[in-house]
Amino acid sequence: MTKALLPIFTFKGAKTILIILQNKINELSLESNLFSHSSNPLLCIFLLYEFLKLLPQKFFSLKNICDQLNETLEEMAKNYINCVENENFLTMLMLEKDYSGRDSLKIAVELELMDLIQRPKVEAIIQRIWNSDYETSGSLFEMSTPYQILT
Repeated sequence: MTKALLPIFTFKGAKTILIILQNKINELSLESNLFSHSSNPLLCIFLLYEFLKLLPQKFFSLKNICDQLNETLEEMAKNYINCVENENFLTMLMLEKDYSGRDSLKIAVELELMDLIQRPKVEAIIQRIWNSDYETSGSLFEMSTPYQILT
């Protein structure tokens, strides 16, 4: 939703949001942390990472702050993936979709987060999906580039 509101952001508003995010992300207490009350912190981390990648395209002077926050978010995601013991739970988190119909795995691939994608637990999930352990919706034609160009 924040990504859709990006065109109407002002510089002052964007800088204020970044300061608030910086305080909330770096918060040590569990109750005040930004992701502690989320049902899928991994999806929230990836969506925030995506937003922080888009923000410097409008306000280039905020690039350093966004890059620092993204580094912190990437470390948080790595730690979260390492802490999850149940592979089925992690699979459920990775395949839960946002409002635009993208799952965490797809967002990570779009953002080229190779360090996260190449984690052993995530690679195991990708391998399970590749081996058709899970339902993959859509058809082979929808995945082809000519079909996407024509539609």
